[in-house]
Amino acid sequence: MPRSLADARKKVVILPTKPADPEAPTIAELEAGLDASCRIVASTYTVGPSASETVDEKALCEEGNVQALSTSNYSAEFDIFRYFDETTGLPEEGTAGSDENIGDQLYQMLKAKGTIVWLYERETGLKALEPFVAGEPVEGYELLVDNPQKPQDQGGFIKRHIVGLPQKAWLDAEVAGTTP
Repeated sequence: MPRSLADARKKVVILPTKPADPEAPTIAELEAGLDASCRIVASTYTVGPSASETVDEKALCEEGNVQALSTSNYSAEFDIFRYFDETTGLPEEGTAGSDENIGDQLYQMLKAKGTIVWLYERETGLKALEPFVAGEPVEGYELLVDNPQKPQDQGGFIKRHIVGLPQKAWLDAEVAGTTP
């Protein structure tokens, strides 16, 4: 089996409601969320596990310090592009039911401090824009969103930095069929 380049192979959807089984979200549940794959700045996307806490657990007979892994930690930060109507300059509403023209809906979903969302990420050999397939691996995160921040780099497109505090994580989740 050949290696797969990572470029354009990360699919990210953000759901406003928790899947019935977070370890096995259905295709229908994932498709009901916003596909954020083309709305997130790749260079700033850092969602996943970070170093776990450790505790000193040395036995009396052991020389040197011995540590054991303790509480798991996760991080979730990324920049998202903003979308504005060319005529009015106001946030673009997008087209209901459209995967491609969601306008500024992602920012609108994440703009209020304290909002809870569920982010699911697929990183496989499939391209980011290909649909979910039953049985494929995904990672899921329940995020408590902080106030969007203006990025340090104000060049390029208008964007906002999103910090999510992971409340729960499902690192070995798998896409279920179409019904919960």
